[in-house]
Amino acid sequence: MDFKEYINYEEFETKKIEFKEIVSHKNYEKWLKEIAAFANTDGGKVFFGVDDDENPIGLTREQVKNEILYINDMCDKKLHPHVRFDYNKIKIEEELYILEVIVFRNDNTPVWMTRSDEQDVIYIRREGQSVIAHGEQVEELVLSSKRKPFDTQFTNRNYFEFSFDGLQELYQERHNNQLFITLKQLESIDAIDSNQNVSNGLMLFADNCDYENCNIACRVWPGLNKGSSTMLDKKEYKGSIPQILDYAKKYIKLYTKTGLVKQDAGGNKPLLAYPERAIEEALINAVAHRDYNIDGTQIDIDIFIDRIRIASPGSFLLPGRAQDYSMEEIPSKRRNTIICEIFKLCNMMESSGSGFEKIISDYKMYPKDYQPKIYSDPAQFVITLCDLTYDKKESSVLIQKEIKNDFTFSSPRGGNREYDRKILEFCMNEPKSRQEIQNHIDLSNRSHFVESILNPLLNSELLLTTKDSPNAPNQKYYTNKEKIKYN
Repeated sequence: MDFKEYINYEEFETKKIEFKEIVSHKNYEKWLKEIAAFANTDGGKVFFGVDDDENPIGLTREQVKNEILYINDMCDKKLHPHVRFDYNKIKIEEELYILEVIVFRNDNTPVWMTRSDEQDVIYIRREGQSVIAHGEQVEELVLSSKRKPFDTQFTNRNYFEFSFDGLQELYQERHNNQLFITLKQLESIDAIDSNQNVSNGLMLFADNCDYENCNIACRVWPGLNKGSSTMLDKKEYKGSIPQILDYAKKYIKLYTKTGLVKQDAGGNKPLLAYPERAIEEALINAVAHRDYNIDGTQIDIDIFIDRIRIASPGSFLLPGRAQDYSMEEIPSKRRNTIICEIFKLCNMMESSGSGFEKIISDYKMYPKDYQPKIYSDPAQFVITLCDLTYDKKESSVLIQKEIKNDFTFSSPRGGNREYDRKILEFCMNEPKSRQEIQNHIDLSNRSHFVESILNPLLNSELLLTTKDSPNAPNQKYYTNKEKIKYN
C-alpha cells in the first residue's frame, strides 16, 4: 500500500496527524504527549515507523506486537483519566508495517500526562505540534468535558438492597436525636430516583459499599519528607465514606502528639498537634471533592514530624492553581453534588463556603509559618496542616509551648460581663457546648447564663455557632477571632 496516499499526504504534520520513527522506551514523553494532546483536542492519529523526513521505514511484525503492549502499558500508567484509542497496521512491504494509533477525543477532559520527573502536565494540539496548556486553556477543557459527575449517575440497584446504618448513626449523632434520614429527604436531593434506585453518591455511604475508589491510604514518616527516611507505618482502608472518615480520624489521633500550653494566668493545658475541627474539615473536603472517576488512586494522608499532608485525587476546579489563591478567597465549588448534599443533611457541611474558614480560624492565633497551606496540580488537591507541638526554629518536638492568650475585645453592652474573657479563652481553639461553658465558669442557672452572658456574646458576634439555627441540637460555640486583637 502507498502510505502517503493512505493518509492523503500533505508533506507536513497537521493538527490531527503526527509521525514518529520509533516508540521510544527511553523517552516515552516524546510520543505519549501526542496521544494526550489529541485526546484533549479533536482526536488524531500517531503513525510509528515514519522517519524525520516523513518517509515510511516501517516496523517488523514482532516490533508492532511489542510496541502495542508497551503503548497500552504506558497509557494506563501515565495518562489520567483513561484515553480511548485503537490500532491499525498498515503494510508497506513484505513484513514491514506502519503502526497507526487512532486517538479519540476524550469526553472526560482534561487528560494529563505524568512525566518522568513526576510532574503532571496537560497537553493540547496546535497545528503540527503538541504544546502545554495553560490557564484559560485548562479551564476550557474542564468546561467542555461531557462527563456527567460520578455521584449524580444512578445505579440500577434499589435503596433496600443496601444497609445505611453508618449513615443513619452519623445523622443521629450530628442532630443529637434518634431520627432517621427519610426516603423523601434523599429523593429531594436526587440521591435516589422515583423508583428508589440509588445514585453513585449515595452508594458510597452504604455499609456494604465496595466501590474500588472509595479508599484512603495513611502513612507515617519519621522525618520532614519521604525521600530521606523509611516509612514507620502504613495502613490502607476501603469502605463507605463514614467508615473511611472514621478510620482516618482514629489513625491521625493515634499517630499525633499532645503538648502542653503555658497559660498567661498560670498552669498548663493540653495542646493537640492538630485541632480536631481542622482535621475533620480537611478530611471532609478531601472526601467530598475527590474525583471518584480516577481509577487506581486514593486519598493520601502523610504524617511527618512537623505537618500532616492530605491529598485528594482530582484537579482544582477553579481557574489557575490553588496555591495562587489565599484560603480565604476560595469560593465553594462542588465536584460531587450528591455527596455534599448528604453531608449537609448530616450537619457536616454548610450551604456556602469551602469549609476552610473553620481551619483558618483554628490556626489564626499561631505564627505565620504555622498557617495551613493549599496546593494543586492537574492530578490532585493538597492541604497541609502544621503540627502545633513542633518547634520550627529548633526543629524538635515541644513538650511545652507558650501561646499568648493576651488579647483585647469590645465588650457587649448589658448583662453580666465578668465572664467574657474566660469564655472567649475557653472557646478559642475548640467549639464548646452550652453546658461545657456553664461548667467552666461554674454557673448553674441556665436562664441567667443564656440571657445575661451567652446571648450578648452572640449578638456582638464575639461568639459564633457551629450550626445555622441558634436552637439546633448539639449546638456549639466558638470564639470569633475576627473580633479580637492579640497584643
